[in-house]
Amino acid sequence: MRYYDTQLAAQYDYLQRIFKLYQQVESWLAQDSTLKVDRNWIEIQAGEQSYQVPTLSVQRPNGPIVMELKPLGYSLPLSEGVLSVENWWEMEQLIFLSEKEIGSSIYEGVQQSGWYWERLNRRPHYLNQTTFWELVHWVDESCQNHSL
Repeated sequence: MRYYDTQLAAQYDYLQRIFKLYQQVESWLAQDSTLKVDRNWIEIQAGEQSYQVPTLSVQRPNGPIVMELKPLGYSLPLSEGVLSVENWWEMEQLIFLSEKEIGSSIYEGVQQSGWYWERLNRRPHYLNQTTFWELVHWVDESCQNHSL
């Protein structure tokens, strides 16, 4: 397989992971009628190529954005994809770890492939419904505690 074909396959896998994650997030957020979800598209670079990726914004009706999930790329060291989770004050990261990264000593305690909330100087936490709501509250409280 040529490099270009490998790159397209990795890009496709990354986009599929993002779509699956967004479907999960939307189903989790459906439980909270005070939050609204919106999807948009942005362009990101992968080497010399650029491609379109979806973003997902979460906000309160008539209020500020609680958080926005923005893909950063699929070809980053020690993961098979990264998303930023941000608002105007806070930025966290979600990383996708596959079987390849699970055995790495940098990710001790990681036992299954999937999306992980990676916080500075802390071990990654597998993103499930509970962890997702912790992330929402973390970025939302951070924003409220630092309002202008």
